[in-house]
Amino acid sequence: MKNIENYDLPRGEWEKLIDDWIFSSVYRQMLKDRLLDGVCFEALAKKHGYSVQHTKSIIYKSMEKLIKHIK
Repeated sequence: MKNIENYDLPRGEWEKLIDDWIFSSVYRQMLKDRLLDGVCFEALAKKHGYSVQHTKSIIYKSMEKLIKHIK
């Protein structure tokens, strides 16, 4: 997964991309927490009731989806 630092987008644009392209409300919140606020995978997994591995998978797949829509 590429870091968001590789893309020169302000926070508001990341939020819009997440809102526009991540359709699950839980996944949207997880991605915002991780990418924009730096919440660790373990804390996200615990908060949402997923395993750490599943949480990482959700984040990585969601991020790949977003990168496809960066202009």
